[in-house]
Amino acid sequence: MNKKMLTTMLVLLIAASAVTVQAGNYDIYGYLHTSLDALNNGDTTELYLASNDSRFGIKGMQEMNENFTFIWQFESEMDIANKTDGWDATLANRNTFLGLKGDWGTFMAGIHDTPFYTLGRTADFFVDQLGDLRQTTFGWDRRLDKALVYATPDMNGFGITAAYELKNNPMMADTGALSASATYQGDGFFLGAAYEMVQKNNFYVAPSGHWEPRSYGNDWVEDPGFTNPEDAIGLRFVGKYTSGDLELAGMFQTLQNRDGHQYTLNNVVGDLTSITWGGGFSYTMNESYKLKSQFYAFDPNTDVDNDDAAMFALGIDHTYAPDMTFYVQFAMMNNSDFTSYPIGAEPHGAMMYPYDDGNPSTTTEDPYGFSVGMIKTW
Repeated sequence: MNKKMLTTMLVLLIAASAVTVQAGNYDIYGYLHTSLDALNNGDTTELYLASNDSRFGIKGMQEMNENFTFIWQFESEMDIANKTDGWDATLANRNTFLGLKGDWGTFMAGIHDTPFYTLGRTADFFVDQLGDLRQTTFGWDRRLDKALVYATPDMNGFGITAAYELKNNPMMADTGALSASATYQGDGFFLGAAYEMVQKNNFYVAPSGHWEPRSYGNDWVEDPGFTNPEDAIGLRFVGKYTSGDLELAGMFQTLQNRDGHQYTLNNVVGDLTSITWGGGFSYTMNESYKLKSQFYAFDPNTDVDNDDAAMFALGIDHTYAPDMTFYVQFAMMNNSDFTSYPIGAEPHGAMMYPYDDGNPSTTTEDPYGFSVGMIKTW
């Protein structure tokens, strides 16, 4: 975090504190989360200190009349494990918006998580931790910029949320995205479905020649060897059941043309269909301890054998206070013969790829890790 960003943060916090005293309808909030991870790649074990999406924010509201309340939020991620001046030197890199709300619903304009992403969070018992299920969703948990978001009010348990990302490049067609979800909250259970479409020119060809998704894409560079980009489409379904101290949740996801192009490998030509499925549970043993576990399998292309993988996680949370949690957990990535997915990855802040001995005939190792973490909120 550079000096300029630190100074800006302090000014914002002081200003918001002053406004809070005057108006009483502004809140400063934060989430600090760090963990010590021992990650093994099948050959060696290394220690890492991860920041795990630590963040701070300021949010508020002001009543305008009986039909409209003005709302706003500013939120930035912080890396409390690494002193860097890279991406984390940018303020407002998380949900940041202005909006209105009332009996008619909520409207927001700015940067916001997609409904597709938000729905997946409801099924995850290891949010921002080593066993985070986002390691199995092929990057389909986006935060859109230039987004318009609308959420209906609660309609006897039903709710609909939709988000539209305006063109990333006004001079180029097909560079936006659309995401929507429908949910129902009943007595002890929750059901949800989501749809997301990322337009074809929201993808580009990296220097290595492969295609990569652009959550905030600005352009698409034509690859002479592949000139037919496709819209990428995703469907996600979530179910959750709560009974006393027990919670059960599961998710199924399917993606078509997930990276913005059709599949053209190993003599298979056509739509690239990827799937993720699995579930987990948490059990509150007493007021201080909770046991939790989840398993998610994912297949990047259901037309090819031995290119799938699965992730398993098991952990115990200790709630010391409502705003303070400690935990210990184990997570493992089980790779097939032709995959080499890491454990940890970007959502967590530290990752370990399988050991590569240089022998193509050797079965891929399964990386695993132990994590001890602490979380403080306010």
